[in-house]
Amino acid sequence: MKYIIETSGTTGSAKRVLYTEAALMRQAETDVCELRITAKDIINVDRWGMSGLRKVHIARVSGARVAFYPGCEKQSMREWILAERITYLSVLASTFRWLAGGVYKFPLVEILEIGGEMVDWGDVEISRKCFPNAAFVNRYGTSETNLVCRKIVRRDEPLGEDRMPVGSPVKGVSVAVDDNTQEILVSSPYMAEGYYNDPALTAAKFRDGWYHTGDKGHWMPNGELMHEGRMA
Repeated sequence: MKYIIETSGTTGSAKRVLYTEAALMRQAETDVCELRITAKDIINVDRWGMSGLRKVHIARVSGARVAFYPGCEKQSMREWILAERITYLSVLASTFRWLAGGVYKFPLVEILEIGGEMVDWGDVEISRKCFPNAAFVNRYGTSETNLVCRKIVRRDEPLGEDRMPVGSPVKGVSVAVDDNTQEILVSSPYMAEGYYNDPALTAAKFRDGWYHTGDKGHWMPNGELMHEGRMA
């Protein structure tokens, strides 16, 4: 089985990428192991695309239940998270900050995974107030590669300062940073086969086994990747 996934279009016009079922299942197996997800967990799906499809496959591997958010016109997301008893919450950084800006606390959330936008260490400090029992996960991925890097900060770990790195490559993924351009390159068993019906773009972006992300980054002294945003 294969899936066609439309990108968000945040870096230009939306594109369609082609994924195999096998690649998505391998990614889910890695996620379940590294995040310690079990059949007791309840996972949110508040949007589709790569994010939603990834979480559905995580549930398939782990036996966890998926809860689908009906939309803000029907129910507040804050109230929905509490009502559904979500334990694994994966949202955009801007969504997390909105959730944290209210008076609600979410003690049942055990994994708070943030992606899609850059994260500061101050976000981790904020999370500890309204997600008192959650490990904070900063993830980096693209629609073309699926997950690339992940940094997990447990409740008892100290906080850093300023911009938060995206951590180390997940199991099986290779990451390189071009010495001249600082572009992040990714080789992964989880990534897309290419762009659907667009061989020219596929050839331009997927070269010699590496996906050229168009993102800039550098390695930290401790071996973690710092994501710096899009290339000019």
